[in-house]
Amino acid sequence: MRLVEGALVALGMLLFAARPAHAQERAPAPIDVVCAGASAPIDALESVLRDLLPDAPMRVTRSAGTADVVLQRGGGVEPRAAVRVWIDLRGPERAVVVLVDERAERVVVRSVPLATATADRARHADEVVLEEVAHIVSTSVRAILAGQPLGVSRESARRELGLAPPAGAPVAPAPVAPAATAASIVPRPTSTLQRATAQGGAPTSTVSLRVTLGYEPRLYAGDALTHGAQLSVDVGATSGRWRFGGRLEGLARGRLRRAGEPLGVVLDPFGARLFGSVGWQASRLLTLDFAAGATLELVRARPTRGALGGASLVLGEPRTRVDLLASGVVGVSLWLHPRVALGVRLGLDIDPSNGRYVWLRDGQPVVVFAPSPLRPYLLVYVGGDLPL
Repeated sequence: MRLVEGALVALGMLLFAARPAHAQERAPAPIDVVCAGASAPIDALESVLRDLLPDAPMRVTRSAGTADVVLQRGGGVEPRAAVRVWIDLRGPERAVVVLVDERAERVVVRSVPLATATADRARHADEVVLEEVAHIVSTSVRAILAGQPLGVSRESARRELGLAPPAGAPVAPAPVAPAATAASIVPRPTSTLQRATAQGGAPTSTVSLRVTLGYEPRLYAGDALTHGAQLSVDVGATSGRWRFGGRLEGLARGRLRRAGEPLGVVLDPFGARLFGSVGWQASRLLTLDFAAGATLELVRARPTRGALGGASLVLGEPRTRVDLLASGVVGVSLWLHPRVALGVRLGLDIDPSNGRYVWLRDGQPVVVFAPSPLRPYLLVYVGGDLPL
């Protein structure tokens, strides 16, 4: 009898332990994503979504219908989902994103312009658009799950999307003021130079602050190389694939010594550059930037005596030379994260003054050092974007 009782107790404990796992397997996904469009872009979009929301259970299905699939109460593939998403990539001019917060009864509606409006655009939604759609969805889902009230009522969303009221629905009341405007629903990722639209459909710009820290070697003369640290601050506005801004760079270069007989010179160069810049997003991970402007260069020059002579020479006081140079640069950035990038820039400083460092011997100038008027440089940097 005791053996039977022990077996029954063990069986009961096993069944009790197995119940949570069984219930967990049947738990509905909290995010129900329904997509309309061609297979290739939907597959790519699903991959990006799962990368951006790795911890969120998600079910992605396809439909040939309309946003009614998720707007109907209790609709969708997972009727008990907390967040339901409709993504339509079939439009020739824009992709449409609809997110339904079932708990708060609010709906977020966003549209993403496509790069070009062609008849077969729905079959060729490029990775820039897919990346932007994925960021809109992931950021909105996180905000909804965190309890933030986003979007408008279901009725307002239907009107915005041009959908008829559901059968048997009462007359819709006056529009309710949205809890959050279209511009504030989702912070747009500026590390990818993307564009979004307001609810009225007009394109809006994203303003961001970009800070970089780098190392810059520069050819100062035919056989002289200067190098040092560079810090830049860039404020720009993003629209579509383009970013327009202004950049200020500070330069602190190492000391340059030029030995000579009977005199030499020690140079301590510093500088600042002011650029107007244009950036273009080549792909989801790569951006190109072009900039042109001016460089203000300060060089403190101190004469030195040579090793073999010059003991009887009178050395002048150190002097600071100020030159204004024309500058241009092209660069490429690799975005390791939506807001962090590694980059390389190739630039050129042009000194029209053709300045030289000389000393006077019997009233005649003797050249100690002659910097090159063309000074190419290479900058390697790491930087990041901060939204404003």
